[in-house]
Amino acid sequence: SVEYYDYYSDNDFYYIVMEKCDGDLKSYLKKFKDGLSDSVIKGILLQLNEAFKIMLSKNIIHRDLKPRNILIKYVSKNDFNIKLADFGLSREFINQSFSTHAGTPVYKAPELINQKHYDPNKCDLWAIGVLIYNLKFKEVADSFYYGEIPKRFDNKLLDDLVRKLIVVDQKERIDWNDYFNHPFFKN
Repeated sequence: SVEYYDYYSDNDFYYIVMEKCDGDLKSYLKKFKDGLSDSVIKGILLQLNEAFKIMLSKNIIHRDLKPRNILIKYVSKNDFNIKLADFGLSREFINQSFSTHAGTPVYKAPELINQKHYDPNKCDLWAIGVLIYNLKFKEVADSFYYGEIPKRFDNKLLDDLVRKLIVVDQKERIDWNDYFNHPFFKN
């Protein structure tokens, strides 16, 4: 996550002082004609996984995962760290279902649109699947909401992972343990 340093306010606004980053994943993706390589995607996901492990240990869901909320801080010309940002829609949960619907439409899990109550443990997993698809193909598809994933990944493990994340029925979607231990991360 982005480092928090301080805050202050005046009569009209609150100001948060955070570490300076070099851009976001949305801007970074624009530099590539055909999307990112599997190895770059894997590196991004492994860093994101660490942020999600911390969040889950504190029973926090993000609910607005998208490239613009993933900041980049360069270590060198070809190497960067990612920082998960914008926790404005995040919430704490403990053995409960949610009824508040939040998030950016194209990354929003179907249960955040269709159901009165949903399992908060599963909505960020959907968004990770959409994120992976976007990083690879530089697009997202409305057909996700009908259970259709238009393009296949050359990497069979990455394809399998996305097809377990972008699952309309939240009960059938992969859980966090299976996600973190998916074979794509092992190779």
